[in-house]
Amino acid sequence: MSQADFYVSPQGDDGAPGTLEKPFATLDRARRAVRELQSGKPATVLLRGGTYTVRHPVVFGTHDSGTEQAPITYAAYPGETPIISGGAPERFSRSSPVISPTSWETPRSGPSGLECHLHQPPRE
Repeated sequence: MSQADFYVSPQGDDGAPGTLEKPFATLDRARRAVRELQSGKPATVLLRGGTYTVRHPVVFGTHDSGTEQAPITYAAYPGETPIISGGAPERFSRSSPVISPTSWETPRSGPSGLECHLHQPPRE
């Protein structure tokens, strides 16, 4: 995929130009950069491997898809696995209420609090 216009990396910087050598840090910044292009040409954003923690929703509208002649593509960098995580970090301990021997639940913090269930993956 040599046609990539922008690159994103968890180790990037949103003040960078979004190149392979100096990638953006967030998906939101890449989306804004693609919108600024307004070139009518295809655009590609490649996400490098690693975890991207998003604290606010990243919203893609119909204008973020491009057109049939000039599509906008967001994809993983070849051979790498980006993970977009929208959860808030939580601390778990043995004092957390036990649901079952393989799951944990964090206490709610008020009516709009976070509830998180963690389940052990099946053994192979």
